[in-house]
Amino acid sequence: MRTGFLLWCLAGWAAEPEPTAAEIMQRLAENQQRGQEMRRQIVYKQSVLGRMHRGNNKLAREEKYEFVVTPAAKSFDRKLVEFAGKYERDGRIFIYDKPKYQYKDLDIDGSVLGDLVEEWTGAEKSRDGMPDDFFPLTADKQKHYDFVLVGCEEYQGQAVWKVTFSPRKGEDLDEWWAGEVLVDREAYEPVLITSHQSKGIPVAVKILLGTDIRKMGFKVTYQKFMVGTADAQQAVWLPATYGGEFDVRVLFGYRRKISLSMRNSDVQRTQTASTVKFEDTGSSSEAKAPATQP
Repeated sequence: MRTGFLLWCLAGWAAEPEPTAAEIMQRLAENQQRGQEMRRQIVYKQSVLGRMHRGNNKLAREEKYEFVVTPAAKSFDRKLVEFAGKYERDGRIFIYDKPKYQYKDLDIDGSVLGDLVEEWTGAEKSRDGMPDDFFPLTADKQKHYDFVLVGCEEYQGQAVWKVTFSPRKGEDLDEWWAGEVLVDREAYEPVLITSHQSKGIPVAVKILLGTDIRKMGFKVTYQKFMVGTADAQQAVWLPATYGGEFDVRVLFGYRRKISLSMRNSDVQRTQTASTVKFEDTGSSSEAKAPATQP
């Protein structure tokens, strides 16, 4: 099977001029822009899971969100329909039912995790909720990166172009991502994108802010969803899964490993909102979060 695919891929290359990495990414950006109008006609469910672990790998906090998402003219509308949270304290697990819950004045975890969920899965200026900085999909972001075409490959039965990217020389800290993009060879749509921190935070910034961020990386998979009636269906490409993690350390001893994951499902041409029931993740040591500060 693998040999047959490679022969087919090479035959395709011979049948038409091989595009450059820049041409592939340009067509991808154009398709992403054209697909924006189609996205305005759909609604889908979005599940988000955020976790924080301490330096000893023990769970510090976990939050689960369920949203109904309706893309709008320039961004999207996202409605929270269900939430479940829990945190660990003195060996016990306490549960709570509102985002950004803080069990004491200096509960840093409570605000940090909620803010990251908003910023990294609900970025208002992006078309998918993911910050545009993480993945150079738009024409504007692509101006700051160099692309290299590695070749044609097979990914889950699809013929894809494999393109790597890295910041151009002289780019500032905002463009610090490197990684690779798998692009559907026929549709010129992204299939899988991975990115990682290509350079560390400057020492001056660490000293000024007292914060060090390490091992930051993200991954997103795209899927073609067919929406409409049986007689009139259209394809829309959306992120199916998205996730990332990193380590953060602060001078006063605060250290966390933070991970976020997002999954989109039930894409429909309808305004009917529905909710998703969480699985019971409780245990015998869980208790309701106290109404007053402990």
